[in-house]
Amino acid sequence: STNLRTRPMVNQLPLCVGYHDPGIIAANERRGVHVQAWSPLGNGRLTRFSRDSAAIKDLCGQIGARYGKNAYQVALRWLTQSGASFTVEARSASHFKEDLNIFDFELSKAELGELEALNKQPLYEGSITTPNA
Repeated sequence: STNLRTRPMVNQLPLCVGYHDPGIIAANERRGVHVQAWSPLGNGRLTRFSRDSAAIKDLCGQIGARYGKNAYQVALRWLTQSGASFTVEARSASHFKEDLNIFDFELSKAELGELEALNKQPLYEGSITTPNA
């Protein structure tokens, strides 16, 4: 209906470093909607499909080694630097604490570019967003 008085404030999407629509965060921001990633670690794969997991895990691990972080922390940091938040499932308090230990380093523009280069979503599905979306 065009008579809505309350606009959405959060768009919860499947979003992870190795599989995402490159324009989805910006498209939501233009509408005043914050993106929250569910399954931000791709069920541990850091991407949607197992066949793509090794490359993205390896790169996240290499980047993480520069900062004393693991691949999953790099993936979560990528999300926050990209303008999204996330929700994770942690099996213990220490695991949850580790997932949140991502705010003491920042990925460089070059590292963000390296990670974006391994994003498989546009290859498999194309992008649903455009600059005007």
